[in-house]
Amino acid sequence: MRFRFNSLTITVCALGLIAAVARICEAAPPRTSELMPVDFMAALEGDSRPLALIPSALPDPSGAPASEVAQPEVIVPPAIVADEPLVSGPVFALPAWMEYHTCPKCQPWTRGYLGSNYGTICYCNDRQINGFVFDGLVRGFYLNDQRIEWSGMESTFGAEAILIPRIVYNTANWTIAGNSVFFINEPFDRNMYVTPERASYLANFQVQPVEIWNLNIALSRDDFRFSFGKDNTPFGRYYFPLFSNSRMDAPFIRTDVISWVETGAFIRWTPGIFSIDAAVVNGGSDKDTNSSKGGIGRIGIQSEDQSFVAGISGKVSDGIGSEVQKELANYYGGDFMIRRGCFDLSGEAIYNQYGFRKPYNPNNIFWGRNLYYRDMFGGTVDAGMHGWGYYVNAGFTLPHLRTDINYGEFYPSPIGNPLTDTPIRRGIVKGTWTFIPRVEQYLALIFENNRPVEAWRSTQKGFAILTGLQTYF
Repeated sequence: MRFRFNSLTITVCALGLIAAVARICEAAPPRTSELMPVDFMAALEGDSRPLALIPSALPDPSGAPASEVAQPEVIVPPAIVADEPLVSGPVFALPAWMEYHTCPKCQPWTRGYLGSNYGTICYCNDRQINGFVFDGLVRGFYLNDQRIEWSGMESTFGAEAILIPRIVYNTANWTIAGNSVFFINEPFDRNMYVTPERASYLANFQVQPVEIWNLNIALSRDDFRFSFGKDNTPFGRYYFPLFSNSRMDAPFIRTDVISWVETGAFIRWTPGIFSIDAAVVNGGSDKDTNSSKGGIGRIGIQSEDQSFVAGISGKVSDGIGSEVQKELANYYGGDFMIRRGCFDLSGEAIYNQYGFRKPYNPNNIFWGRNLYYRDMFGGTVDAGMHGWGYYVNAGFTLPHLRTDINYGEFYPSPIGNPLTDTPIRRGIVKGTWTFIPRVEQYLALIFENNRPVEAWRSTQKGFAILTGLQTYF
């Protein structure tokens, strides 16, 4: 007998495989947080050991010794310890990933959501750790980004991972940690579509297979923390999960204005309801290409339960590159977050000074050109271009579901060039669903307004979709 594998057969087989995996996962031992106290007698009934061995013959009522009667072996049940309810199954220690993946202070979107950490380190439990800690995430995805339709790489399957090895050591008063976050990225094929017009954008698509996202040594004591190396930028706060190593599913002012990471020296102090951050950093995220340095600071307040957070931030930097290639990167802004039950509302606003300090032909850019024409000369030496923007994010959290709706705008100050003067509007709808333990399906839809572009980029459209599966450990 010969079998024909058509689309219906493949679909039925796939559904059967998913159902089998789901049954296996449901049969797995529950986590400690899922174990519920049961009745003491019911627990004893599940014990394979008898409380007493009943003799096979009763003693003679006359009092004569019964040589064949065995004395009962009394087994004393273990003492009941208060506040430690007995359970019918084995008790497991709380796994390390649970501590790192459900911290509402470091990752507010995980409140009540048993989801992944999205590559964010939580430092709140370091006083309970001594030794090596290893977290991570692996995802496979499909991306269709019509905003780069002209590149020939707008539609692709891909895979990536996040590895978070850390070493933590505690003394009587101090916590010393060696922190690292590595992004494992799948690069594009080498036969990219390159023309003279596209040459300055080529570096945008040359993805590093291994990317150092964080790498630092941190010293902390009580409300004080100092880190030296490459760490997250202490500017503003965002309260939404991310589903890509490139962070392309974030609001515009997060993807194109605010740097995600910096290299330098960082200080954080959190006395009471206050939060104070300061840093001296390079001009870019990696080792510097000039001798100039930048300064970043944030002052904020936050409630004890993290249901309300607000702050103001500032960064002053004359940008990356040397001499004529230097770009301005100054911005000032504010952030807030309010959380009530399953809902949270957050947002950021920013004023930005950007662009080249001196006249420079953008077609000569070899380090990757901005898709929104932000790397141009504004017409005045050392003044650059100016603009302001904002976004608002509404989130909803359930134990196995997280959804976000985000909308933001950026308004450049006009310089007489329609490529740079047109406002940028971006809307994002995203969600993640944990359908079996530690396996999530995610979806992100991005919508943008149509803006003037160069003639050879006229085929692009303001839409992108990102979807995939991810698991974490």
